[in-house]
This record gives sequence, structure tokens and C-alpha cells, in this order.
Amino acid sequence: MSISTEKLEKFVQQLQEAYSEESFLQEYVERSSFNPEQHTEREYVQIGKRSNLPKRFFFEDEAVVNQVLSNDFAKTIAQGEKRHILSTIEKQANSGHLSQVTVDDFEFDIIIEAYSEVYEPDYLFLPNNTEYRQTLFDWQKRGHIETGYRTVAIGQSEIEIKWIPSKLEISGGFLFNSDSIEVVQKQYKDADRPDEADFMPGTDWCSEEDFLMTYFGKKFNGDPDEFDFWLRTIISEPRLKRGGICHLKFDEEN
Repeated sequence: MSISTEKLEKFVQQLQEAYSEESFLQEYVERSSFNPEQHTEREYVQIGKRSNLPKRFFFEDEAVVNQVLSNDFAKTIAQGEKRHILSTIEKQANSGHLSQVTVDDFEFDIIIEAYSEVYEPDYLFLPNNTEYRQTLFDWQKRGHIETGYRTVAIGQSEIEIKWIPSKLEISGGFLFNSDSIEVVQKQYKDADRPDEADFMPGTDWCSEEDFLMTYFGKKFNGDPDEFDFWLRTIISEPRLKRGGICHLKFDEEN
């Protein structure tokens, strides 16, 4: 059965749309597009996934909806971005380059203390587990945070609360001003195409300005029924501004 290039193109478009909504860089950092005259000397990392992708999903006569698949792939990349940036903050805080507050008991006073270390914070990231959710519920009853514990107000700041999935294996919490995390991101036009991406050489259905890069190979591990599929984004190592970020180092029992 023949493969529909229109279905492949639509799938890539769905990936781009899902990534734009999910990307950690979209909202939580100061992102710049790569400029070879300004950013060549930066150090870059690739966040991606190489996977099998059944060709039957794209057969002409198959009624397959790939929206869920594209959303799952995009979330994988977005979670990788989050893991990399938050773990970089944690490492720099542990080494003394960024502010850090040690927490024995997770009480509201710790947020006040961290707030004094950060100018105009707009995000508070906390581990996504029952204990911290219950603590925030208690804070809500005491009037420290809004109903639904999505925002905490301190001074003139309205700080949005976000959760860190346990699978990211990030320790502690993070209070920061998103302007204090600066990242450069390459676009499709800025990166070389893998040599093995040989399904339709020169055609990956990405636009030159896309931040999410996709590539297709004819076979996955020699299986002609599977695409060898690459999905990636390329970002610089984040530059972090002292005074704009505080790491909350929690006691091991938390």
C-alpha cells in the first residue's frame, strides 16, 4: 500500500503546532533565534528522540488519526527541555553560582525567604506529589494562595505555580523570573540533516523557521515497515542571571 506524503506533511504540521503549545521555551525563558553572527560561540545541546514510526499510519487508504501521537512526541521534547534547564539551575545553585534556600520543613516562610532572593519572580516550580499538593491546599485555607492553588501573591508579585513531574528526576523547587533564563534556539535551517534521513532526500516537511526538526529514514533497524524517525530541537546552554533565580533545596524526607 502506498504512503501518502500529504499525511506525512500533516503529521509534521501537527507536531509543530503541539510543540509550540508544549515547549518549555515558549513561556518560561527568554528565547532568541539563532544568529550565526552573534551566537556561533555558544555551547549547544540536542534534545531529541529517535524512534520507529509505523508506515501504516500514513497509508493512503488507512483512516488513522495521528493527533494523539504527535502530541505525545511533542510532550517528550518539551519535558526534555524542562529537565535540562531545571537541572542546570540546580547544578549551578549547588555549586554556589545561584541563590539557594535549604528547606527542612516546607512552610510558607520558605517562599518568603526565596522571594527575597529573586527580583519580580513569576514562576514557582514544585515537585508534583501528594505531599506538596496537600501543603498548598493548606496554604489556600490559610489565605496564602488563590483558590485552586495556581497563584501565590507576595509583595507586588503574582507567582504562577507549576509542577515538576517525578519522572524528570529533578530535586527541589525553583522560584524565578523568566527573564533571568536566556536561551538561544536553532531553527531547521541552522542544522545539518542526518545522513540516514533518506526516505525522501531533501524533504522533511519542515519550514526553514521551524524550531522542531523532523527527519525520516526508509527503514528502522532494517524493518521496511517502519520509518526511522528523528525528532529534535537544538538549544544553547542556558545563561542564568544571579538575582533572578532561587533553588529550593528540600530535606531528603520531603
